[in-house]
Amino acid sequence: MLMTRRRALGMLGGSIATAYAGTGLAQAPAYPSRPIKMVVPFPPGGPADIIGRTAGQAITQGLGQPVVLDNRAGASGNIGSDLVAKSPADGYTLLVGNIATHAINPHGYKTMPYDAQKDFTPICALIAPLMCLAVHPSVQATTVAELIALAKRNPNSLSYASSGLATPHHLAGAQLCQMAGIDMVHIAYRGATPAATDLVGGQVPVGFISLATALPFAKAGKMRILAMVERTRNRILPDTPTVAETVPGFEMSNWQGLFGPAGLSPAIVNALHRECARGFNEPATKAQMENQGLGVIVDTPAHFADFVRQEDRKWGAFVRGLKLTLE
Repeated sequence: MLMTRRRALGMLGGSIATAYAGTGLAQAPAYPSRPIKMVVPFPPGGPADIIGRTAGQAITQGLGQPVVLDNRAGASGNIGSDLVAKSPADGYTLLVGNIATHAINPHGYKTMPYDAQKDFTPICALIAPLMCLAVHPSVQATTVAELIALAKRNPNSLSYASSGLATPHHLAGAQLCQMAGIDMVHIAYRGATPAATDLVGGQVPVGFISLATALPFAKAGKMRILAMVERTRNRILPDTPTVAETVPGFEMSNWQGLFGPAGLSPAIVNALHRECARGFNEPATKAQMENQGLGVIVDTPAHFADFVRQEDRKWGAFVRGLKLTLE
């Protein structure tokens, strides 16, 4: 009789467990329980690739699952970003997004495959590739003030190189022209390397280029770095002023960060943020990043979300004012 009752209770317990599982109330496996895909919407080898690998290593070390990079280049980052926007919000598809994918492209392209503000969950700001204002050694200017004076004396006689139309480098130059009241002709190149090559060769006298690209040429005397475009001076070139020291209010931050699809749970966001913050703030990693011209800017998810909204408003208005149309 006792055995029968125990058997009946066991069967009842099994039936209840089955019923809970059938209604979705069974306990879900801990996150992550399988590999994570990190989409880099740009070609291999650039800053987005570097931070994707660094973030992936930190997440793997902390959460115990491999992170696989997936380069999906095209349309200034729109193709890879759209893939993540349309992925399940389960934490297994992440995006290395940046100022282009979330603050510039939405206002320059006629049509966008995703809504940069509604289709993503901001997780963590990671780095800002440092950028500088540089000139060919033949240019008769050793400061930003002297360059502005030269441009005012000779309207439209100076041209400046950037890594492409509607890139942060282009907008930095356009911002300087607007705020300083000068006219320089924009020359859009296909990437930082050809822009730097022509700057070194003297085909273009002024350039807004990444610090990592500029430093070797500057050390060799083939170009002159006048200023940094970020808000504050940096550790690598502490004696180099910022553009804002001459043109108050000027700033361009070529930031990059980690995003997930909209609806990502706070628990997953916090877990990913925790590991990225730990990894990027390790002294050795931070020093390595800075030596490559990449400033570490890890922030909280809430602050990062606010920052992305502010950047969208700021650069959206600026891009629309320039009447840029991207295809």
